[in-house]
Amino acid sequence: SIRFDPEITHGANAGLINAIKLLEPIKEANPDVSYADIFQMASARSIELAGGPRIDMKYGRIDSNGPENCSKEGNLPDAEPGSNGMYGGPGGSASTEDSTAAGHLRKV
Repeated sequence: SIRFDPEITHGANAGLINAIKLLEPIKEANPDVSYADIFQMASARSIELAGGPRIDMKYGRIDSNGPENCSKEGNLPDAEPGSNGMYGGPGGSASTEDSTAAGHLRKV
């Protein structure tokens, strides 16, 4: 859903429109791969190339089909664990909650 306004204009997504534009040729060359999987793969690979942990990929994400599926502003998880030591959680998608940042990112 980050491809659509209003999500792409959220403050936490500032500048990501440029990354989406860079990934467009990859999507055009691989039309059967979802944008969601392409974005996740690019994110995981970027983290690894920047010296972070290797994040295993789980493919099969389904693309959002329009702006009506965008998350609300302020719905992104914090970069630091909460007071319970968990990443992700009730602020957005409880299904992304994990005790490690890498675990949380695998579920996003």
